[in-house]
Amino acid sequence: MPERMNFVGIKTTSAIRIADLGGWTDTWFAQCGSVASLSVYSRIFGNCGEFLGVDVIATTAKSGLDCGEISIIAADPTYNVIAKITDIINDNFDHKNLLLASLSLCPLNMFLHDNITFRIQSPIPPGASMGTSASVSTALIKSVFVLANSGYLASEIAKLAFRAETEVMGGQSGTQDQWTAAYSSGANEIVIDNYPETRLYDIPLSSETRTFLNNGLVTVFVGQHNSSQTHMKVISEQENKGPDSEELVALRKIAPMAVVALRKGDTKRFGELMKKNTKAQEKLCSKLVGENHRLVIKHANRLNCLGYKVNGAGGEGGSVTLLFSKRSTAEKFVVTLKVNPAAEGFQYFEHQIAS
Repeated sequence: MPERMNFVGIKTTSAIRIADLGGWTDTWFAQCGSVASLSVYSRIFGNCGEFLGVDVIATTAKSGLDCGEISIIAADPTYNVIAKITDIINDNFDHKNLLLASLSLCPLNMFLHDNITFRIQSPIPPGASMGTSASVSTALIKSVFVLANSGYLASEIAKLAFRAETEVMGGQSGTQDQWTAAYSSGANEIVIDNYPETRLYDIPLSSETRTFLNNGLVTVFVGQHNSSQTHMKVISEQENKGPDSEELVALRKIAPMAVVALRKGDTKRFGELMKKNTKAQEKLCSKLVGENHRLVIKHANRLNCLGYKVNGAGGEGGSVTLLFSKRSTAEKFVVTLKVNPAAEGFQYFEHQIAS
């Protein structure tokens, strides 16, 4: 491994995932499939600030002790954590903590006598079903490799982030979020050959298509995602039906069509496929599209939105991404929904396609 540089501080960034068409086919019970999604940087709708992804700002300093510590400071203080580096290396940590699980797979041996501070910043609140957990994990892992002055491939970062959730934490996970976050390439075609074997291809977008999407995309966060029971129901049912179930076959067909639409710049067709995917989610399990999602979609349809997609696996909470034909219609949608009492607490985001 090359000699570590004496960094004062570094920053790594992972984009956020929206409009994931073909989701659920990247799972162990589907075995194979494909997903078309968009990697974006985000900000509050109407804000003039910078579009942001998930940033990890890392600094190192000599500890002066036999063993250094890692401090992780998140925007939400409930996620803050402090741990000795030797404890992480020796597998003595809370395995349900994604941040520590991710660090446990990183080359920490060269930092035994350092104190490392990671500051995590995200424009999106937790539980938005926009792949932010994977964005945090990949950005955190990338930051350690940069601090170590060690090169890396995006595919390697994706595999480590996936292992953190499945092997270290013992959880279930699709692969699309880790691969999308690690590459942060804009428009993505993610191919799952034989779970978890995954490949990601960049979908080239014309400048006109990129501008159209930047102007027309709006994501509404309707509340923190909490749908474990619904997801377990889907998993148990699909496990019994097998990978060639009618529902999974329907979802599997959507992503390749979305890839073609984006390559051609056919944004109207892409919007239609967003709608088709959300309906396919409902057939997988009606509870994957919640009442708040339906409220957002109802208001968007009144303004003839081109598309809508309940992000991620769906369920109660999370978010809906909408596609409008022009910026002024997107602005009108946000203004009208904000005054609806049933939409109290919703948050609205605009996006810039990553590049």
